[in-house]
Amino acid sequence: MKKILFIGVGRMAEAILKALSLNNQNQDEIYILNRTWKRSEELKNKYKCKALKSIEEINAHKFDIIIIGVRPADVEELFMNMKCVNLEGMLLISMVNALKIEHLKKLVGYDINIIRIIPNMNAMNLKSTTSFAIHGENTDLLNYGISLIKKFGSIYEIKEEIFPAFVALTGTSPAFIFEFLKGFEEFSLMNGFTKQESQVFLKECIMNSIENAFTSEKSLDELIDEVCVAGGPTIAGHNILKDKHFKSILIECLETAKNKC
Repeated sequence: MKKILFIGVGRMAEAILKALSLNNQNQDEIYILNRTWKRSEELKNKYKCKALKSIEEINAHKFDIIIIGVRPADVEELFMNMKCVNLEGMLLISMVNALKIEHLKKLVGYDINIIRIIPNMNAMNLKSTTSFAIHGENTDLLNYGISLIKKFGSIYEIKEEIFPAFVALTGTSPAFIFEFLKGFEEFSLMNGFTKQESQVFLKECIMNSIENAFTSEKSLDELIDEVCVAGGPTIAGHNILKDKHFKSILIECLETAKNKC
């Protein structure tokens, strides 16, 4: 059993809090600390955890793990306010975008065990695709931290220098995929299908197409050519995507997201 504190519980951190609360076989003691007590009370009642009112209370609880979920713009202020907190021997799990391990060590002011993670919003369904990088010497505590992030999805240890590309590919892409789905849904509603019908059709079609793409020995171009029969409706529609530079637009979205990380 470990004592775990979440500092900053926004949407992403709440998804992880939910996962850890529902999957707490080790009976970890989970605490939260937010800017506003109202938000803390809501989460405390919702997930049956405990709440702190101030940073000054941290030392009294001797936490094993602190999960940092504040916004990037707030992280410098947070660690200035945490100068009174003794973090030695603890594990910091940081999900702060663009905050490298070396920078986090400087903010703390001394060496400490760190796991940097990049989850995505699918954590709320226990299906996050999460990257992580580790630093520290307490192998048992680091392994415990890794076991925690496994609770809300699949995990991949990668080099920090490719974290930005990973964020674009798995962290930001759900929004792009949802935008893509909106187009299909709006088309189906415009053409007389109910929302429920369109969701059934699209789920079957999209999921089966993805499975086909990732299990077939054929390239994606070959699969496209098989569907795009000359003179047929598919090739007519596909030509619009090519004329509008659909693939280039998608890559530009991902590159722009990567450059913000």
